[in-house]
Amino acid sequence: NKEKLWLDSVRPALLPFRTVANLWTACFFGNDLPQENYEALIELLDIHPDKIRPWNSAEEFQNIVTEALKKGSLTLRKREFDINQLKNLCAFLIRSERSGKERRFFHWELEFPEVFFNDDGTTRESPGFDVVIGNPPWGAEFDDEAKEFNRVAFAPIVVRMVDSFMFFVHHAQALTRSGGCEGQIVPSPFLLQGDVKKLRRHLLESSFTAIVNLGDGVFGANVTAPCCIFVLANQSCDPNKQVVRVADLTQTSVSEKAVKVRTDFEYQNIPQSFYLSTHNFAFITKGFQATPVVKKAQAVGQPLAECIDGEIQRGIWADYNDAFLVTDAVRRSKQLE
Repeated sequence: NKEKLWLDSVRPALLPFRTVANLWTACFFGNDLPQENYEALIELLDIHPDKIRPWNSAEEFQNIVTEALKKGSLTLRKREFDINQLKNLCAFLIRSERSGKERRFFHWELEFPEVFFNDDGTTRESPGFDVVIGNPPWGAEFDDEAKEFNRVAFAPIVVRMVDSFMFFVHHAQALTRSGGCEGQIVPSPFLLQGDVKKLRRHLLESSFTAIVNLGDGVFGANVTAPCCIFVLANQSCDPNKQVVRVADLTQTSVSEKAVKVRTDFEYQNIPQSFYLSTHNFAFITKGFQATPVVKKAQAVGQPLAECIDGEIQRGIWADYNDAFLVTDAVRRSKQLE
């Protein structure tokens, strides 16, 4: 009954809002829309669905509006629109809906309104999901328009090179309510790579509870990328008091990883403030006994970056995974990324 109510009553009522959301998003994908036309469309969408009759698609909406105005014009944002001008205006809607279907636009607040809004439509005091768990796609390919959209939408975490998992991790936190939890399994470059430093710094504003470096083999022999797990609570903390449970299972056999990840003595308790002091906010998972030596070297030495011109893209690779070479022929035959 709840699903039927959603499909028959709630979802159709949200159509104008989804249409506006698609209209805005489609602007990043070749459906450039002047501001004055955008504002006129917003007014049109706000006024006419209830005044005329319900509609199910942008094409149907265009037909309803133009049919009702065959003998006159319409004023939108203090501009007069005749039938032909309205058709041109609605063409933006049609293109945006087509783009939304092709690219599968997904507007979380409209698909799960009960998670973000009260019954009266006001925003909940703590909007978002209680828990977000994910295994986001790694190394996904994007066309030029999607790349540009991602660089705008996720500008705060973009350094240079990007990976699709970064966008999912960042957005998952935005979808988690205050005090809720996020847990993800992601490739191990998340832990150390310089291009992920802004994402790590952003996440350190929350309260980390666990970081586990799993190493290779978790998803089978054909997946060569090592991976890791992190869990955090979406709330601020005192980093000096917040304890992060950290484990490194890179040298553990695949058959034992599932057992050891649940074994308390595999973990070390590290203050979250430690990760605020590492280079590039790196999430180190082993070698903590060397920390005093590193700090001493940092105190008396000069960083390499100050001795050269240009930017260091990758310094010392701190993981101990065995090196491997893969030819193009092997990569294609095994469908490796």
